[in-house]
Amino acid sequence: MQRRQIAISIFIFLVSALKIAEVTFRFETFPLTHTGMFEEYEPPERVPWTFQLEGFRRGRWREIRPWYLGLLPGAFEAKLGNQPLDIPPRCSALVQEINASRKPQMRYQRARVIGIGHARPGTGQVDRHVTINCMIAPVNGSVP
Repeated sequence: MQRRQIAISIFIFLVSALKIAEVTFRFETFPLTHTGMFEEYEPPERVPWTFQLEGFRRGRWREIRPWYLGLLPGAFEAKLGNQPLDIPPRCSALVQEINASRKPQMRYQRARVIGIGHARPGTGQVDRHVTINCMIAPVNGSVP
């Protein structure tokens, strides 16, 4: 075999061995990136929630995406919160931040968060649906 083939074979073997070791020993972070591999244990009674932020503009509800604020989805979720009681003040702050950077005709007049509490398997519960309205203070030059 040529030197290049040997080097490529060794590299592939080392990467494969690293991945097998990560799974076998359940490392909490990848050794090379420090990215978490496994989520923390959540008891069955804790309901995981997903939220979608929506704004009302020009006669219809529109989804407000993370990149409207220059955020990645994880950072957007962290700013919005992960429990229904956290949502109202955070939602208002996010929408007002978006409105402050937009032209008056592009600002949201109202906002809401649609939340789904996902039932855990084996608990016998059903998904919960919640709509949380957000209070928005008018920005100078906007129509309430």
